[in-house]
Amino acid sequence: MALGTGAVLVVACFPGCSNKSASTEPATKGEVFIDLNNPKYKSIIAAGGFIYHKGMVIAHLDDGSYVAVKNKCTHAGGRLEYHSDQKWFHCVNHGAKFNTKGEVLKGPAQDNLKVYDVVVEGNKLIIKS
Repeated sequence: MALGTGAVLVVACFPGCSNKSASTEPATKGEVFIDLNNPKYKSIIAAGGFIYHKGMVIAHLDDGSYVAVKNKCTHAGGRLEYHSDQKWFHCVNHGAKFNTKGEVLKGPAQDNLKVYDVVVEGNKLIIKS
């Protein structure tokens, strides 16, 4: 009995215990709030920075605005990174590139990224997903 219970606990732990980033989890439906005063979001305070949050990549653009896209390449579901120097999102798996409007710049992806509305209210980002 104890062996069976232990096996169930180990299996249940795998999704949360893996080394994979939680950044590819599905985006929450509704609104997502980010308090820019929270130190864990410090990397998006300066223009060019980006974070992974609730299945999205959220980037601070050079013009002071923010963009949020689904963190899943439309080609094969790979993780995305934001490259502020080129102003694009890059898939780390197969090299697809997308502009800040989510449009494909370079394949192998053929479909655009899902882009979420981002509203800035004081020191908070409100992302409508």
